[in-house]
Amino acid sequence: MERMRPVVERQEYAVGSVCAALPVTVGPTAAAMAISLPAEQERRLLPAVDQLRGAVGGLIRSFAFSISI
Repeated sequence: MERMRPVVERQEYAVGSVCAALPVTVGPTAAAMAISLPAEQERRLLPAVDQLRGAVGGLIRSFAFSISI
């Protein structure tokens, strides 16, 4: 889904850094989580976002399960 893709910034928030924001939605509620790294470590950014997305997805599923009981 397009709206679930991370948004990446390169030295826009702070010179010498790269950032990615990951949208997190549950029903009508929306939030975001972000990761920042030094620009020279940019190659690690998207793998870190993928790892975060997996962890957040598992956490949200466990909340949904525990709430529905």
